[in-house]
Amino acid sequence: MFAGALLAGRAAGCRRGCGLARPAAVLRHIYGHIAAVTAEKKICLITYFHVVVGELVPKALALRRAEALAVAVAPPMLVFMALARPPYAC
Repeated sequence: MFAGALLAGRAAGCRRGCGLARPAAVLRHIYGHIAAVTAEKKICLITYFHVVVGELVPKALALRRAEALAVAVAPPMLVFMALARPPYAC
């Protein structure tokens, strides 16, 4: 299961990294001194932030303040559950 999540995160990093090519090209056109950023660097940067911000920070917060975080997250989760509930069959 961990391997699947890891591969999904890498694929998301690759997809987002490739999506940054056009804005980077526009910036290079506007500011000629900006060096081209390779796809590998973009993928590494996005994957790093995905792991740190998406996994390590929430885990650290949950370990430090589990009860307070659960109380803060419960109301939005209830709203999301109500909105995402499948429609009842007639």
